[in-house]
Amino acid sequence: PPTMQNALLKLWEMFEDSRTARRKDNLESSLTIHHLKEEKRNLDANYDKLVEDVHQLLSAQEDRVLDFSSLKAKEKRDERASASVVAAMKNEMEKKEAENFK
Repeated sequence: PPTMQNALLKLWEMFEDSRTARRKDNLESSLTIHHLKEEKRNLDANYDKLVEDVHQLLSAQEDRVLDFSSLKAKEKRDERASASVVAAMKNEMEKKEAENFK
C-alpha cells in the first residue's frame, strides 16, 4: 500500500539523516582530536624546552656561585699576600730608620 511506502520512505530518510549526522559528528570529533593532539605535541615540546632552559639557568647560577666563591678565596689570598708584603716593607723601613739613627 502507498501509505506503507510513504512511511517506509520517511523512515529511510530519517535513517539516512541520522547516519549523515553521525558521520558529520564523527568527522568533527576526529578533527578536534587531531587538533588537540597537535596542541599537546606543541605543549610537550615547549615544556621540554622550558625544562632544558631552567636546567641551563640553574647550572649557570651554580657556576656563578662557584666562580664567586673562588673569587672570594682569591681575594682573601691577595689580601693576605699584600698584608705580608706591607708588613715586610714596614720591617725593612724600621730597620733602615734604626740604621739611620745610629
